[in-house]
Amino acid sequence: MDNIKALSLSMLKEKGLRDFCVIDIRSKLAFASAHLKDSVHLPTLKDILLFLPPPPRQLTSHRAKSLALKPILIVCFSATAAKNLALKLSKNTDFWHLYPHKDIFYLQCGIMEAFDNGFEAITADIVDSIHSSAPVDNLITTTIENIKHRFLTTKRVWVVAFSGGKDSTCLL
Repeated sequence: MDNIKALSLSMLKEKGLRDFCVIDIRSKLAFASAHLKDSVHLPTLKDILLFLPPPPRQLTSHRAKSLALKPILIVCFSATAAKNLALKLSKNTDFWHLYPHKDIFYLQCGIMEAFDNGFEAITADIVDSIHSSAPVDNLITTTIENIKHRFLTTKRVWVVAFSGGKDSTCLL
């Protein structure tokens, strides 16, 4: 646990975002609606491990290369969730084979507090596409095709519960 370090907003302002590989673990929609500049959306331990390249492999993307070589800073809606993922990382032996630094940082406050204290909130293109004037039918068709593709390309079993409520009826 001594390699897990809380980073306050004042310390982050002093060091700067560019000194860290900022990993946002919130949902995809939350990340798309507002995130810190140059942060990456990696909500799970598995996503982080896939993001960090094995040492012998050459990275193809300059951005991925520069981010993977910086100390990791995990951010979320709460410091608790960020700290919990940092703890999981610190206990993962695969992570230590891929990660060149000795400390894992987590933001000591929620990301909304960072925005309130002057850190710029960046939005992603996905929010624009959700709120665009495209017909709802196109969005529904695209969603159905994406679900079909994911279902047909996985070997995992899918279980869909049906309660009879409005959400279940919509899904059906």
